[in-house]
Amino acid sequence: MNQKAYRDTDPLTSRQPFERRRKKQIILEILRDAPFPLNAGEIEELGRGYRGGSGLWKRLKELEREGDIERGEQTYYVGTGKFGDSWSIKEKQLQLNLGKEER
Repeated sequence: MNQKAYRDTDPLTSRQPFERRRKKQIILEILRDAPFPLNAGEIEELGRGYRGGSGLWKRLKELEREGDIERGEQTYYVGTGKFGDSWSIKEKQLQLNLGKEER
């Protein structure tokens, strides 16, 4: 069952909080499963496999401000031929198991 948190007839402004939250969850899942820090381009590539996984790079700084991920060293991304910040999930977030406390 594919149930959305909003109706297709709802205005765009009603959909945005749900889409933003979903993108953040996708980023956290990608970084949790990554064996090493990833840059924005790599996160974007891996996000293509998720429904609603485009434009993930826009949520990186927001997640950093919220304390869920942290910025690392500059890494080279072959897709653009440029260097960019790498990102990794913070230990605190790993322990929370992406928002669900282990008991």
